[in-house]
Amino acid sequence: AEARRRLRHDVYGVLIRAGGELLETLDAFIAAGGTLESAARALFVHPNTVRYRLRRIAEVTGLSPLTARDAFALQVALAVGRLDPVVPAVPAQTLGPAAGKTSQTGDDHRRSL
Repeated sequence: AEARRRLRHDVYGVLIRAGGELLETLDAFIAAGGTLESAARALFVHPNTVRYRLRRIAEVTGLSPLTARDAFALQVALAVGRLDPVVPAVPAQTLGPAAGKTSQTGDDHRRSL
């Protein structure tokens, strides 16, 4: 459970917060079997852009997609993160007047949405 939490928060969550292009690049790189040029073609970007993004992934996560062991950990983090996504904390006051209220029936709940 702890390993799953760390992969979800410390790897997947960091990639989400760093920007969608890092997550998209990592996904394309893994789908391309670790072939940089194929990932670049799939993303419609220059291979140097993929190289830069892979370096950024290594900087923000501490795991390099170019190293087999780290690439596997990143791939597992993507799977765990997608199965059990990181939910950002939302303060109760931003949820609106229905936040914190409990309803007696399902109909009441549907009406409040």
